[in-house]
Amino acid sequence: MSYFLFIRFILIISVIYLNEIESAKDSNNKNLPLIIWWSDLLFPHEENVTEIKCQSGKCLSSKRRNPGNDHVPVAYILYGTDFSGEKLPLPRKNNHLWALLHEESPMNNYIFSHTPGIKLFNYTATFSRESDFPLTTQFIPSLEYFTERKPVPIEEKNKYRKKGLAPVLYLQSHCNVASDRDRYVKQLMKYMDVDSYGKCLHNKDLPPQLLSTETYDKEELFSFISKYKFHIAYENALCDDYITEKLYRALYVGSIPIYKGSDTVKDWLPSNESVIMIDDFSDPYDLANFIEELDQSDRLYNQYLEYKEQKVENEFLKDHLSKRSWGVNDPNRLDFLRGFECFICDKIQKPIQQVSIANRKHMNCPQPHQSVFTLSTDKDDEWMQEDWVESYWFAKDHAKAIEDMLQSKENKSSNFFKYISKFKYY
Repeated sequence: MSYFLFIRFILIISVIYLNEIESAKDSNNKNLPLIIWWSDLLFPHEENVTEIKCQSGKCLSSKRRNPGNDHVPVAYILYGTDFSGEKLPLPRKNNHLWALLHEESPMNNYIFSHTPGIKLFNYTATFSRESDFPLTTQFIPSLEYFTERKPVPIEEKNKYRKKGLAPVLYLQSHCNVASDRDRYVKQLMKYMDVDSYGKCLHNKDLPPQLLSTETYDKEELFSFISKYKFHIAYENALCDDYITEKLYRALYVGSIPIYKGSDTVKDWLPSNESVIMIDDFSDPYDLANFIEELDQSDRLYNQYLEYKEQKVENEFLKDHLSKRSWGVNDPNRLDFLRGFECFICDKIQKPIQQVSIANRKHMNCPQPHQSVFTLSTDKDDEWMQEDWVESYWFAKDHAKAIEDMLQSKENKSSNFFKYISKFKYY
């Protein structure tokens, strides 16, 4: 036997052996409730099939898409960003639960912002506090996160200003988003200096050490942001409780956020006076005047950083974090992926008395709209309003098509085209 044939023989034997081990595992666990991660993007375990232990008992967590037999409860965890009518776990049987995990931007998939879309699911983990497993605080490791890092003293920030730093930092490379933030910031730039380092409204180059996308949660970036008095934290989509690291990173380093996003954001802040709310001002000119006033007064400026010197006052936030069943960067607690997985495991352990159905409050996002009215005919000032509005309403038709598929007991997700083609926005 040649050397290469011998190696090939050994590899074949190894594969057979490993398959037998996995088959034995499957046989031993065949009666456990099954959780299938129906996503190409997420799976929180190293092995394709993993036994997990949760509060109510054990489940199998699987990357494989074999639903098992009709006697075993099955829950599918579907990830919002890659959810589509063309790749669904069909047919959906009576012992199948669907669970939605969607912690990212609502603009990634507006299907869940419509009643026909969200009610496809039995349980949800979204950024909304109204979901079954809220992820609103996914960027807050603890209450101490807000106070553990002290801000750059105002005297030093004033020196940076004299050396040429603008009072306001804008750092975005995802342009023409659903919230139309670039149009607003462009208007603001007419009335005050804004250093814009990203691809959007770019007017200044980042230091070379910050060009890597891997620095978004590193000390080099924190130190850079902390030198600025103000940091524009304008979300890419506007939705209740959708609050990202843009805001919390600025609070962490002590650069006052200028915020636009969730209308409910004050429920999740360390204090009522820690953020400048864009919606509190009639237009960018009004906001620019206010920022200039704070820039000229150390006393008024420092009032927005008083939370750094005291305990967090927000009782709602304190209560929420104390009851949270998962952790952020905490080796002693489950992350939210495995936390939600255990939440679902606990649900399918018990006989279902009444099937739970998600509702629109689990991710209630309005139609995208223009951020500020302008008379400009400059193409660079355009916002893709028609594209975003059409995308929003097409998502509703998408949801209705899936609804029709399920009502028709469709067996093949590949037949989705037949159902979506009859709708207006197709």
